[in-house]
Amino acid sequence: MARVLRSVVAAASTAAAAAVFHVPLQKRELTFEETLDSVNMGVQKWEARLGAKGGEDPVIIDDYMNAQYYGEVEVGTPGQKEMVIFDTGSANLWVPNTRPFLSSHNIYDHSKSSTYKKNGTTFAIQYGSGPVSGVFSADDITIGDLKLKDYTFAEVDKTSGLGLGYRLGKFDGILGLGWDSISVGHVPTPMNALVASGQLPKPIFAFYLGNNQPGELLFGGVDPKHYTGDFAFVPLSSETYWQINLDAVKLGSDSMSSTKSAIVDSGTSLLAGPKDEVAKIAAKLGAKSILGKEYVVDCSAKLPDLTFTLGGKDYTLSQPDLILQQSGSQCILGLTGIDVPAPRGPLWILGDVFMRKFYVQFDWGQKRLGFAKAAQAESQAQTLRVPLQKRELTFEETLDSVNMGVQKWEARLGAKGGEDPVIIDDYMNAQYYGEVEVGTPGQKEMVVFDTGSANLWVPNTRPFLSSHNIYDHSKSSTYKKNGTTFAIQYGSGPVSGVFSADDITIGDLKLKDYTFAEVDKTSGLGLGYRLGKFDGILGLGWDSISVGHVPTPMNALVASGQLPKPIFAFYLGNNQPGELLFGGVDPKHYTGDFAFVPLSSETYWQINLDAVKLGSDSMSSTKSAIVDSGTSLLAGPKDEVAKIAAKLGAKSILGKEYVVDCSAKLPDLTFTLGGKDYTLSQPDLILQQSGSQCILGLTGIDVPAPRGPLWILGDVFMRKFYVQFDWGQKRLGFAKAAQAASVLMV
Repeated sequence: MARVLRSVVAAASTAAAAAVFHVPLQKRELTFEETLDSVNMGVQKWEARLGAKGGEDPVIIDDYMNAQYYGEVEVGTPGQKEMVIFDTGSANLWVPNTRPFLSSHNIYDHSKSSTYKKNGTTFAIQYGSGPVSGVFSADDITIGDLKLKDYTFAEVDKTSGLGLGYRLGKFDGILGLGWDSISVGHVPTPMNALVASGQLPKPIFAFYLGNNQPGELLFGGVDPKHYTGDFAFVPLSSETYWQINLDAVKLGSDSMSSTKSAIVDSGTSLLAGPKDEVAKIAAKLGAKSILGKEYVVDCSAKLPDLTFTLGGKDYTLSQPDLILQQSGSQCILGLTGIDVPAPRGPLWILGDVFMRKFYVQFDWGQKRLGFAKAAQAESQAQTLRVPLQKRELTFEETLDSVNMGVQKWEARLGAKGGEDPVIIDDYMNAQYYGEVEVGTPGQKEMVVFDTGSANLWVPNTRPFLSSHNIYDHSKSSTYKKNGTTFAIQYGSGPVSGVFSADDITIGDLKLKDYTFAEVDKTSGLGLGYRLGKFDGILGLGWDSISVGHVPTPMNALVASGQLPKPIFAFYLGNNQPGELLFGGVDPKHYTGDFAFVPLSSETYWQINLDAVKLGSDSMSSTKSAIVDSGTSLLAGPKDEVAKIAAKLGAKSILGKEYVVDCSAKLPDLTFTLGGKDYTLSQPDLILQQSGSQCILGLTGIDVPAPRGPLWILGDVFMRKFYVQFDWGQKRLGFAKAAQAASVLMV
């Protein structure tokens, strides 16, 4: 039930921001039933933590099944990966050194670290059903680019007190961001150590928990892209938890609370308040209690706003903010009751429900909390989603497209000898395209986003009997004449025009005064273009293949500072809408983690290929592959493809396309990249069916040295695997694409 919630973060814009550190936060998604459980556990956690059941305040480790946000740190040298919950309600770092039975947790092995130092002091915490214990040790801790040398933390070998929630959980340990007074063993807290190290520009950290957006923890400052307006600050009333005075709680215009204290907690998924006050609010909302803890409400009911007043300022949560989960007509409220006795209580706990709506600055230096409205998904500048339309092909068109795909790459890679012509593809086989605007006001153009070229061009003349959108520079107030010839030779004829400069808009991204080509001769594109659904091409390849050596679109986007990361990613959706994302990756489109492979060439997106297997049989000695969004198929050396086809019982049509009996059971085809296997099964390999015949998404192409031999991994591969094109680190990242049944499309 976990999906990765990857960070899509922006480079900071202030002078000091160069030294701030972004930590990606992953999010654990809960089912309806798990959400109910998490609300109940959240109450138990704080009752124990705050002594709601009397006695001394035990500093406990939470069950954390309800903690949804966690991120990566490394312990030791070389670094050992640990996924930790960044928890403002505790103050120690601990990681496991023993893996619970039947779990898949990362563990810390101090024998593998050259910087480990023995401490041996007992670390012991009592939790509900049993102990959590181990020993203190010292080692280097790495959080992104931050390093704490010789830091004292706990390595835990007994975790029975964490229950089944931990065994099945996605996190390994806890990194507490609370104050020194609640540190077990009175060891320096992680934040204390970070501040003392001098690595932070400011003694601040900030959480962005992104409503349906990637989450982020920032050390050293705040990220202006994650909030709107100004911060309002409230001084701490206690240096234990992040506790402040609470002025009021209102439902609509009605006062609902006399409680005067609140804690802001990143490790809790909900809002919690005194039971009698929560019961009054629930009654006004028409909510019903389940087991005396969780509240559910009719999803069709219109709920009034719930407002918390802090430091004289109102922070309002509306109906969408208050709903945690829906099942049928029932909605779970992010609200529960907890009675904390004096002197610590009564109080409210403002967890993720509050922190998703408001960006929170934890100001360690000035002992205060700052609140600003979190930037909402629709106004986020960090990433840009470009919906991709798909051109569906008939059986015959699919056969044609396979053949044309071979011609395209033979010309592009010089397979027929001579210099490498930078050509415009026929693109009849290009199935995915999206919208951009050129000029002011914007003139709509549908473009193929093509990783195999590196220029933007759009037509300024409409071919005979076509319905293409065209660009008319006389209608743009931001047009600037260039006039340099743009000319490309394509198969049957030329594609040519002139370079011009104008503003280019891709969603919310704008490239001002960008040099592109307006094309008036398109005969070289053939009938496929005249009848096609796209107007132009936006290349996402590297500078070395740019015609005229003008800045590539991706180069210009990165230089503009509008992207949080110099990355784009394709989701080609198996029977789902496709999407191109600029600036990061979308966790809803993949499962598991990314595996990265460095580029072997900065021309096309080319990487080393370790192996190709059919079933368990090795089928290739080729050592290079190109990932291409503008190709619908897989292409490899003709002799290797012929061997694969023979083993599949496939027959060749015109020496290019392969068809196979649809009733045949086909073995898996596996590509090994960066030491990791990427397997395509029978449904992945079939492009189209007609009667008993199925077209294989496979064809042969011979590319001579020095560029070849190579394989081209097109849409057949990219539908199965979500691909991250990392421009900044010159690498490709692969993760399994989310399947149709589990994908929530934006």
